[in-house]
Amino acid sequence: MPANDTQRRRIRALAGAGQSTAQIWARMMDEHDTPLTYSAINAFLQRVRRM
Repeated sequence: MPANDTQRRRIRALAGAGQSTAQIWARMMDEHDTPLTYSAINAFLQRVRRM
């Protein structure tokens, strides 16, 4: 799970803009220097999408 609310908001916004999990992971790593794994982002998005 993303470590803080800022990361969660960014991931939700990118997902809402139609970005794939791979695109979100790449952007979080490149633009925000976030040490999140692809699997952590994917698991978070699966939980969010079920809500």
